[in-house]
Amino acid sequence: MVKPTQRTNLEIHFRTPGEHAWAEAATQELNGANPFEKLLIRKHGLSIEPYYKKSDKNQLGFTLPASDSKIFGARAWQNMALVTIVDEKKTNAEALHYLNTGADGILFVVNRSGINFRTLLADIAVEHCAVSLLLEPGCEAEAERYLQFIGDKAITGCIFYKDSAHAFLSESASGFTTCGIYSHPYENPIDELVSVLHAGANLLDKFTDRGLSAQVVANQIGFYCSVNADFFLSIAKLKALRILWHNILNAYGVTGSTQLHAVSAPWIKDSFQPHGNLIKSTTAALAAITGGCNYLTVQPESTSEPGNRAARLVSIVLREESHLAKVADPTAGSYYLDSLIMQLVEKSWQQFLTTVKA
Repeated sequence: MVKPTQRTNLEIHFRTPGEHAWAEAATQELNGANPFEKLLIRKHGLSIEPYYKKSDKNQLGFTLPASDSKIFGARAWQNMALVTIVDEKKTNAEALHYLNTGADGILFVVNRSGINFRTLLADIAVEHCAVSLLLEPGCEAEAERYLQFIGDKAITGCIFYKDSAHAFLSESASGFTTCGIYSHPYENPIDELVSVLHAGANLLDKFTDRGLSAQVVANQIGFYCSVNADFFLSIAKLKALRILWHNILNAYGVTGSTQLHAVSAPWIKDSFQPHGNLIKSTTAALAAITGGCNYLTVQPESTSEPGNRAARLVSIVLREESHLAKVADPTAGSYYLDSLIMQLVEKSWQQFLTTVKA
């Protein structure tokens, strides 16, 4: 019971210091230096301010859409283990092991032609788990062979092409993305986003020139992107890609959801061992999830256990114990992130338009 002399929580008002109060305190700590100049960070052509306010919020009203998945939750993603196809029988055993120890699906790396899909997918219920392919240059014909083998089964996943100029598109694949674009990692995220926009626009032009509707093509395009230990920039890059691709689709007069497969590459640094990659993987996975990925691959630093399984469990811990799946857009409303996203969108879009005109 609240004592008569004690205020209730509703009656307590905390003072909210504004920009001026912060600047005064920061100036004192910096021995008189201007904090807006001293603490400003410039990175990849982006400005990272030391202080953000309400006017820096997202002006587009963009938020990640809520998933209607009853299994994965409002912020839904699938945990995909990466397996390179060497011998179909051994690769199949490896994939089954991953599916039985935490993976929601498999991302097969195809680096040769003539894959025996019957052996590769033996005992894998493709209707109940996601299966994606990452095709190395020269292996593009495996996409059509894979879809022919699957037939009329209801499947999920995506086919990604290292060389999207040779992408194959299937109109009949409902719920499955057949024309995925591999985003080559760039040091500068703006260059990476511009490259992806060009690849996507080229695919739209390529297939619409063949008589397909822009809507059909848009429904079959997805993106494969890397995420790293640069937490906020990785989130901003994925969200900016969604906004930019929406701009492209608007230019073609169509709509469509954006399928994103985020991948955290292995990170091995001797000074951070024995758990350096696990720490980096957790940071990158957290960025991928809050950035809006649909599929997530966390690559281990080795194929041996338990390190291999630890990489798969990162996604499960973030879903089941950190409860990231409960909220559709956990980072919505962050003025700092909104500023980064808008800078990426504006600079990438301007550079894209300039290179298109050129």
